[in-house]
Amino acid sequence: MWADDFRLHAPGNTVVEARLQNGQVTQLLVTPESRRKDVRLMKPKGHQ
Repeated sequence: MWADDFRLHAPGNTVVEARLQNGQVTQLLVTPESRRKDVRLMKPKGHQ
């Protein structure tokens, strides 16, 4: 089992923070919240 945390600074003064565990997003925080609708979670090719 593995886990990783990351922070991404995106356009529009947006920050995306997430926790991944075993390839799954288990926590997601988007600041400002109004930008949450613009974040898309995608599965890598070859994963069901």
